[in-house]
Amino acid sequence: MDVRQSEAHRKAKELKANVERNGYNCSLIITAQYHYAFDIADDTAKVKILVYYGRKGLKIVLQGNKEEKLYNEINDLIFEQIDLFPNKSLELDEPQVYIGTDESGKGDFFGPLVVAGVFVNEESRRKLVNLQVRDSKDLTDYQINSFSKKIKIIVQNQFEVFLLTPEQYNEEYNSHKNLNHMLSDIHQKVINRLLEKIECREVIIDKFSKLEIEVPSDVKVHYIQKAEKYTAVAAASILARAEFNKWFTSKENQGLKLLKGASTEVETLAKTISKLYGIDKLNKLAKVHFKTYRKVTSK
Repeated sequence: MDVRQSEAHRKAKELKANVERNGYNCSLIITAQYHYAFDIADDTAKVKILVYYGRKGLKIVLQGNKEEKLYNEINDLIFEQIDLFPNKSLELDEPQVYIGTDESGKGDFFGPLVVAGVFVNEESRRKLVNLQVRDSKDLTDYQINSFSKKIKIIVQNQFEVFLLTPEQYNEEYNSHKNLNHMLSDIHQKVINRLLEKIECREVIIDKFSKLEIEVPSDVKVHYIQKAEKYTAVAAASILARAEFNKWFTSKENQGLKLLKGASTEVETLAKTISKLYGIDKLNKLAKVHFKTYRKVTSK
């Protein structure tokens, strides 16, 4: 398998995982001459995603009836994702004063979706660097809790955390029908709430789609992949994860120990909860557009 073919296969798997994460049923990825492909189907329609590779690079094609709802939903979903060939050399010198945002929980079947934003100036950024603030994925839950408390002391009230419980998440998703649209709206709320409190002209967002955030015209927004290398984004990732973890702790204190992620173990637990407590209870704990939910509730 050459480099272009390998890249196409990786992109096909990435697209399939994202489509499934948004609640759609996909076929297995098939290998054909110069492309990879998989189908997406619901009760009334079917579309096909093809990822071609060749001398000119990768090309994504969506086949299906453009008049059907499924086609338009998938079209919006896959073509709002990160560019096929992002400029990997693009770097941004960390501003002295800016807002950073990040989220937690979008890939977890159980639990809330949390978006946090942190404003830093030269002084608070220096203190956070000295604290060795870094991406929450590199920290234990204990460290996240400890860092979160210290971050709030350093930045004082110059942060925002927005949490959607699973019930609220399901209601919002039912309205948006698209996770990236929903995330954009929440990031936008967090940023604009901070802008109401402080004077700031730059924002860094950990890039999750090609959608743009609506902010005042004099505010510059940088959409950067793996943006947790920037201090305020790393701090935001920690605050978001701390709130996410707090929700799980509250459920455990009520006698219900839930699992994070979207594994087979999570699916087994979801079936147990549905059997013991009923589907209404599961709906209050989980994101119902996930493929896991369809597996659990299918007869």
